Amino acid sequence: MSWAELSVVVPRGYIEAVSAALFELGALGLQEDFLPGEKPPVRQPWDTGSPPPLPKRALLRAWWNKDDVASSHQQIASTLFGMDGVGEPVWQDQTDDGWADAWRARCVRVEVVPGWAVAPPWLAESGDLIVEPGMAFGTGEHPTTLSCLRAVQDHAVRGERCLDVGTGSGVLAIAAARAGMDAWGIDIDPESVRAAHDNAALNGVQIR
Repeated sequence: MSWAELSVVVPRGYIEAVSAALFELGALGLQEDFLPGEKPPVRQPWDTGSPPPLPKRALLRAWWNKDDVASSHQQIASTLFGMDGVGEPVWQDQTDDGWADAWRARCVRVEVVPGWAVAPPWLAESGDLIVEPGMAFGTGEHPTTLSCLRAVQDHAVRGERCLDVGTGSGVLAIAAARAGMDAWGIDIDPESVRAAHDNAALNGVQIR
């Protein structure tokens, strides 16, 4: 399937208003990103004090079915230009394969605890939990995933049951299985279910 992707820079205080406007104009999905070089460092559990302030601007990406939005570009641009400080919208075509390739290119090896990491196959070292990047969420880099991985390492009890809700790539269930737990994962996305099974096999563990 082909998608039309809109990228626009907005003041941080306008994120909710612009997001609502884009959904009103038919956007099927939206993602908030940091501009290049503006992403603050990830807060670690041992960090103290106030977190650094967020950048004053954000990059919003929104997607429409390409066939449905072609006649609406001007209306969308007019709506955005009516908001003070919003940048010029930039359009580009995107495909499902393009998303998967972009996700793959962004993956890195993430150290969970000293001596143990989550990594894509081409960056993995001995003992790493391996995740094949694809359309399913969960490569260990996101702060919530990283925190949950550390919690699994800290609290896993061999033989006990672990339920990974919204399993995505299956990374948390796989980590629990590696720690000797009876690991289960659930997800509403068929692509995630397939990815979780494939990644479990890649790591030589069984999850249900």
